[in-house]
Amino acid sequence: MRINSSVSADGATGILAIEGDFFSVEDSQKLVDQVNSFVERGIKNIVLDMSGTRTLNSMGVGSLVRAFTAVRRLNGKVALAGASKKFSDVMQITRLQSIFPSYATVADAVAELNIGSSLEKPSAGA
Repeated sequence: MRINSSVSADGATGILAIEGDFFSVEDSQKLVDQVNSFVERGIKNIVLDMSGTRTLNSMGVGSLVRAFTAVRRLNGKVALAGASKKFSDVMQITRLQSIFPSYATVADAVAELNIGSSLEKPSAGA
């Protein structure tokens, strides 16, 4: 599994493009390390681009939950983008679709996370 990381143009959202499938402890740790890297830099919204991933096993499910927990501690959000049908089926079976919103594209996910974040920030006059 390979993970390519980037940050959205506005710097508010971390993007992790995952290529390959989650099948090992090493893969799980790679994802958690990348998420923690964003968290340490204060980036609290993360999009996981799953378009290069067909499915995941229990190790992948566990790493997604660990990523969610790390981000949630900062009141951040994790969203999925580009998930395959098989991947989405696993998310539904494990009932994780209720905590991981899923979008067709990375751009859609980034836009939704940024809208949610801007709604939660107090206005300058408040």
